[in-house]
Amino acid sequence: MEMGLNKLLMNIIDNAEKPVVVCSVDFCVIYLNKMASEMYEKKHGTTLLGSNVRSLMSDEMLTRLDAAVEWFKESTTNKKLFVCHSKIDNDDVYIKPVRNEDGEVIAFYNFIESRTPETAKEYDFS
Repeated sequence: MEMGLNKLLMNIIDNAEKPVVVCSVDFCVIYLNKMASEMYEKKHGTTLLGSNVRSLMSDEMLTRLDAAVEWFKESTTNKKLFVCHSKIDNDDVYIKPVRNEDGEVIAFYNFIESRTPETAKEYDFS
């Protein structure tokens, strides 16, 4: 069975255990994985797809997000920015740029890393 690269990548992102939200540089939500879609639908009562996140954020958060996008634009070496730590989930939240082949920022997305160490045994198939 042959699967196109776009479909393959979408399946990988959709099956992520953490929410992933991709926004254009003008802050419009252009993609949510399944986890993000379910989470934000519960929180806001609707999907965020197509929404502008500016309407959902405080002025302080918007100022920080604007600064982050501008920082990403300054250099291709600016690849990841720590946003916050969630004590509830013990996760670190970052934003990362999406660049085109010329290195220009065309979008950005959230990236969540768990700080909770894995307790399973390596390659334990039981």
